[in-house]
Amino acid sequence: MLNRMEMVRIFCTAAEAGSFRQAATRLGISPQGVTRAIQALETELGESLFHRNTRQVSITAFGQDYAKDARSALDHFDTLFRSHRTEPELSGRVGITAPHAIGRRFLIPFLQPLAAAHPDLQFDLRLEDQMTDAVEAHIDIGIRVGVIRDRRYVARALAPVPFYVVACPSLIGQKTPPKSLDALAKLPLSVLIDRKNGRPWPWLFADGQTFAPRQPALICDDPDTELEATLAG
Repeated sequence: MLNRMEMVRIFCTAAEAGSFRQAATRLGISPQGVTRAIQALETELGESLFHRNTRQVSITAFGQDYAKDARSALDHFDTLFRSHRTEPELSGRVGITAPHAIGRRFLIPFLQPLAAAHPDLQFDLRLEDQMTDAVEAHIDIGIRVGVIRDRRYVARALAPVPFYVVACPSLIGQKTPPKSLDALAKLPLSVLIDRKNGRPWPWLFADGQTFAPRQPALICDDPDTELEATLAG
């Protein structure tokens, strides 16, 4: 049986959500659970909190006034716990894997303030461009670029990764900037090899076209080396 505080919390969520079903989704309970809690609270108060029909629910005038007082009371109640709660110190090993380029350029500056704030954390950072068996390698967090096809992983998109065709200024000063793929193919180009299958990564364009240099000036399997070669002209 729900206590009064739980009934009030469910009511406030329903009042903010505008529907019992949406309130149930926010609270992680069933719509029937929300209905029972509202009915029990109405019995306690002796007043109707919502108008109901087969298609929708709408809060009553009494419910609107009661929601203001109830929300204020809940906020005060929650503050009693927030103000006296001490956060446990973070400690232990955190296994992280990421591509070489991301790890070298971004991860250390990102992790440094976290390490300073929690000196008992141990970061086990594994830089590799291929997918890792997360269980065998004891990986807690993996950062990857591209599509995650293994449905065993819980994946979240952090940011889009745009593609650009780039050249150093000295090369552009010697050549006419290409306006087509045929013109692009005549320039000294680089190709990056997919270490997993030994094939070159294609160049992808926004209109859906793909391009593969036929006679590249450089073939390598390391993105940082390819970058250095591009900067060198």
